[in-house]
Amino acid sequence: MQVTFSPRALRDLRAIGDYIAIDSPERSGTFVAEVRVACESLATESNRYALLERPKGYRRMPVGSYLVFYQTTGDFVRIVRVVHSARDSRDLGFN
Repeated sequence: MQVTFSPRALRDLRAIGDYIAIDSPERSGTFVAEVRVACESLATESNRYALLERPKGYRRMPVGSYLVFYQTTGDFVRIVRVVHSARDSRDLGFN
């Protein structure tokens, strides 16, 4: 499967990197790279996380204190959002 990132997920990763860089510029880059590697691992095991009831049709993968929300369609894994786990998932604007 091919892993793709929505424009919103890419903005999320930039924002996470910018936020971490305030305290640790070095860790900022390494953490964002870790998230990307975790996302790429979904290419071979995309169904290892359960389908969610809300939002319906999405899956959620934890990476540190963050959650990666994604969908699988055909031969693609689409990373939709990357957010801190403290956020309310009902207010993430998946559309």
